[in-house]
Amino acid sequence: MIDRVDEIAYNTADLDDAMEAELLDVDLLVRETPAFATSFAQVQETFPDASRTSQFNEALKRVLDYLATDLITETKRLIGERAIHS
Repeated sequence: MIDRVDEIAYNTADLDDAMEAELLDVDLLVRETPAFATSFAQVQETFPDASRTSQFNEALKRVLDYLATDLITETKRLIGERAIHS
């Protein structure tokens, strides 16, 4: 599980760093990454007047939340399924 947590943290931080360095094509990320596309569309609808950078940051936070929540949910499910107690 720690490896997965690291992956989530590193990948989202890398995207944030790329955006800050102006190396990221947000439109390409939207086209190539369905989870980000969904979050970005929701953010654009909710905050249409926000800057593109602010929209990106909010969408990335939502993706991070989605990935972390899914990891926790799936880990709990596997623990219960396998009857792990310690």
